[in-house]
Amino acid sequence: MTQMHEHQPTGEKARHDTEPPLREDAALHPEQAAEVARHNQWKRSVLLLCAIFLIAMAALQWADVVEWVDGEWHLNPKREAERDKQMRKIDDAEQYALVANIPGYYECLHCPFKRIFLKYNEVWKYGVTNQGEKQRYTTQFLEQRGLKYVMQFSGTYSQCLVEEKRKLFEYPLLPENLARPDSIKLVLPPGNLQMRSFPVTLFPK
Repeated sequence: MTQMHEHQPTGEKARHDTEPPLREDAALHPEQAAEVARHNQWKRSVLLLCAIFLIAMAALQWADVVEWVDGEWHLNPKREAERDKQMRKIDDAEQYALVANIPGYYECLHCPFKRIFLKYNEVWKYGVTNQGEKQRYTTQFLEQRGLKYVMQFSGTYSQCLVEEKRKLFEYPLLPENLARPDSIKLVLPPGNLQMRSFPVTLFPK
C-alpha cells in the first residue's frame, strides 16, 4: 500500500513559508528580561555621560579665544576672523525667490490637493538667506524639484526680511496669481507654508 507523505517545501519557498526565528530574548523568563533591561539602561546611561563629557571638552574655553599682545589681552586672529565673518552675514544678505524652471505640477504646502500647476518662472517660494545660493540650496535639490534660484534684493539681513514680508503680503495680487481661477488663487506662494515672524525691533523707528 502506498504510503502518503506530507509534502515538505524546500529551497526558497521553505524560507517564505516558515515562521521567522524568535528573537533571543523573546523566550526569557520575566526576571531574566528585567535583568537584561537594567543592563541595557546602564549602558545607555554610560554612553550619555560620555557624550556629555565630550561636548563639555569640546566647548571653547576663555584661553582658546584670547592672546596677550603688547601688555593687553586681545582676541586671537582666529576669533577675530570668526567675528568678522558673523558680522558680514548680518550686513550681507539676499531676498530670493525659487521659481519654476519648467512648466508642471509642483508641491503646494497649503493647497487642498497638495499640488498646483506653475508656468515657467512663476514663484514657488520667497525666502531670505545670508549664505548665498550655493550654501542655501544644493544643485541636486533645485534640479530634483524643477526650481531655479533668483536673487531679488540684497542688503542687510533685516532689510531683506522686510522685503520678503512685503512680497508675501502682496502675493495675492501678483499677476500670475490673479490669472488663476478664483477656486485656486493662493494667499501665499506654494512653497511658503506661513509667514515668518520676527521682532518689531528689526524695523527702524
